[in-house]
Amino acid sequence: MKILKHLLFVTLLLPDGLTMANKIEETALGSNSYVSYNIPPVTWLNSPTVTKISEYQFDIFGREIHFSVVNQQLHEITKGQFPVKQTTETESHFEVTLRGDCVFLDDDVTLQGLKKLRVYARKFVSNGQTLTLQAPQVCHHIESGRCSYLRKAGLPSNGADGKPGIASPLVEINVQRVEGNIEIISEGSDGNRGEDGGDGRDGEDGEERRSLDTEGYPCRRQKKTSFWNPFRCDDKIGYPGSQGGNGENGHRAGRSGSGGDSKKITLNTKYIFGSFKVTQRSGDGGPPARHGYGGRGG
Repeated sequence: MKILKHLLFVTLLLPDGLTMANKIEETALGSNSYVSYNIPPVTWLNSPTVTKISEYQFDIFGREIHFSVVNQQLHEITKGQFPVKQTTETESHFEVTLRGDCVFLDDDVTLQGLKKLRVYARKFVSNGQTLTLQAPQVCHHIESGRCSYLRKAGLPSNGADGKPGIASPLVEINVQRVEGNIEIISEGSDGNRGEDGGDGRDGEDGEERRSLDTEGYPCRRQKKTSFWNPFRCDDKIGYPGSQGGNGENGHRAGRSGSGGDSKKITLNTKYIFGSFKVTQRSGDGGPPARHGYGGRGG
């Protein structure tokens, strides 16, 4: 077991607007520890208090804070608004601060829809569990709990751009010591596909034009082998019809939205008794949309 006996400042940052698919950044500190640390069970007596600072800001305060109950507490105090799994917006809003003596990552926990997460404690303890911080799935519309996306623009317009993915939360952990093996996974969400461009309009058909001799008008004698027809002229020569119009060009496809980046994660600590691993994944950019087809000529 390796003990780091100096002040650590760990800062991981992926730049804003990163669109590279499957961009993964991993950083590990310390070494895997085989020591099992004591994590007390959750009881009513040691349940932390949740304070609502504003519509989207919450403080969780207690002597012992278990991550396994944070999701439930936030779900209750926000009346179901948290966690945020799907949204039509392009950024998250919820900010959560944990303040306690001991913070326990006592189970594999996923928090989805945070903008910021701050931890202030004397100890951060885990026995190999993982904290996953996910950005919500971005939808163009949400219908009956399902995401829907842009398909094809109508006539005659360019496709709309796809929405960008949402960044993972900004994380700041300030503890005196880390005990056990802790892993944090931070994931931005994928961008949306752009809308297909609208098809071009068809060209107008040319006008039909006839000869000056109208049907039913007496005609001159035709070929020698023909006979006099006082009602119809079979060998009349019409004038050329007018030229049909050109079809309209197809319209531009919308640009795909960029993937959400993985925001900065900062660990300020003095000791690591075990290991602290961070995996950051940016979201993928949306798949390409198609340009519209050109219209048919007249």
